[in-house]
Amino acid sequence: MQVFKYRTFSSETTQRDINSLVENSFWCSPRERLNDLCEGFFTDNKLKEELNAFKLLSDLSKAKVNFDDFHQSIENVKNLLLNQGIFSTSKSPFIHTLWSLYADSHQGFCIEYDLDDLVAKNPSYYQSFDVHYLDEPQDLSLADMQLNNKDNNSHMIFLQKVIGTKHKDWSNEQEVRIISSVVGKNYHRQSAIKAIYFGQNCSVENKNLLMKELANRNITFKEIAKIKNSFNLSAVDIINPFDDDKLTKDKLAKIEEFAIYENGIKEEYRQHIPYLYKVAKIMQKDPDCEVIDYIDFSTDSTLDNPIIFINFQEKNKPLVNSVKRFTLSEIDNILGK
Repeated sequence: MQVFKYRTFSSETTQRDINSLVENSFWCSPRERLNDLCEGFFTDNKLKEELNAFKLLSDLSKAKVNFDDFHQSIENVKNLLLNQGIFSTSKSPFIHTLWSLYADSHQGFCIEYDLDDLVAKNPSYYQSFDVHYLDEPQDLSLADMQLNNKDNNSHMIFLQKVIGTKHKDWSNEQEVRIISSVVGKNYHRQSAIKAIYFGQNCSVENKNLLMKELANRNITFKEIAKIKNSFNLSAVDIINPFDDDKLTKDKLAKIEEFAIYENGIKEEYRQHIPYLYKVAKIMQKDPDCEVIDYIDFSTDSTLDNPIIFINFQEKNKPLVNSVKRFTLSEIDNILGK
């Protein structure tokens, strides 16, 4: 899924935004720093009624239930969610009001991200969902508190009610919200940035500034244009003139000794051993890959569809190694064969 973030070239934020693009980072703001006064507002009238009914039953049955602890646990969960970091994106780069509000009336730019790559470096940190737009705030109930670790949808419903509902006046933003357990700077894979869209009123100087900083990154650059006889917007591809101005000196990732152990490959997959080395070649040039630890055929492989997995140490990802999987056809496509 592609998501979009509108930006300006204002004197206060330009260098910050360029730095984030260069270092492959994004900023998850605390709730109180967002521009909606009602951000994270919900009611819990139904929840209070349900808890009062349970307390009454407990008193009548003389059961010993510590409702103070229960109330505190609920408050702790709500506060935990309300103190997550928030990164707001949109579903489209062609929303007039967003170009006006967040991109300085088309003098700024819009970043196209691949959502999967945006959160792939540390997936356990993130949840993402569409914001709901309503006339009234959501009202929490006990049913919303029944989170099931095996059912991601139960977490989504709860998150949306607590921190993903806004008044319908905001609906034109078509927001896709990324929630992070890390408030502040987060890191994404370099491949997350797919394109930069320049507003129609963006200066040549600012276009060149950004294209020069992002040269040789396999990023598509586009310019917003009006469609004749229509209110709709479109985008026209433009060439980055700085792509050939730099010499790309590939810093190849290290490959651990015995990362490819041919003697351990099952007989039925030995004919495809060259593909293990092709994957190593691909990943050595991946800017997020620092060390290749292990490459082998996945247990998900079949004779008709061999799948190669690679275990590697990823830049700006602490503790746990990352894994990628490739089919043979994907490898051939990447290498242009």
